[in-house]
Amino acid sequence: MTAELSAAIVERASAVPDAAAMISALLALAIAFLGPLPHAARVLLRLAQPRAKAVRIRALTSAAIVGLRAGILVGPAAGWMVLGGPGAIFATLAAASLLLALCDLRWRWLPLEWTGSVGASGLALAFAAGQLTDALLAATTLMLVLAAVQAGFFALRGVHGLGTGDIFLTGAIAAHLGTGATAIVLATAAMGALLMQSRMIRDISATRNDARPIPLGAWIALCFVCSPGATMLL
Repeated sequence: MTAELSAAIVERASAVPDAAAMISALLALAIAFLGPLPHAARVLLRLAQPRAKAVRIRALTSAAIVGLRAGILVGPAAGWMVLGGPGAIFATLAAASLLLALCDLRWRWLPLEWTGSVGASGLALAFAAGQLTDALLAATTLMLVLAAVQAGFFALRGVHGLGTGDIFLTGAIAAHLGTGATAIVLATAAMGALLMQSRMIRDISATRNDARPIPLGAWIALCFVCSPGATMLL
């Protein structure tokens, strides 16, 4: 069963299962009670009821928030019961990634409360497994590389081609997966985002004025959830 999870996360969580379960619980609490959970709840309600009026959406938001919090907190417990520490960690990371994807798709926004929590959980898990230096090096390296890309693109084009939230999210993922697997996740996300954007431009006569930024963070988060493929290629 653990073969379905990311090899890097499984290796660390299996080495320190008790610490992994505790880190997962803390991450779940951070996701449930920090960050724009009400906004994510409204996005989900709008997806479920696209024709509903705004008044009805507001009325159901409180119940949706309770449901989201319950799912975020129960998910790691269920994962721990089935797969132990690796299952608990994967459940919380999947919840954080899906919520980040929602926010980026809707508002082109990756809340620091969630990206920071994901990164902190990766560093904590690496510390417990005796791999903190590797995790710090991977996160720092990729963040510096992307920051250089962001600065270079702005110098050439005068616009930010890469969001700061994308940089923080990539660093958070690198703390879990390492440099190689994260690079593959990032490349896969970039290709998917560009293909989707090219299709949108072909289907809709988008101009420079009405084109919206590409939600790269959503693609990165979703590819992270599917990261077993990246680790299998290494």
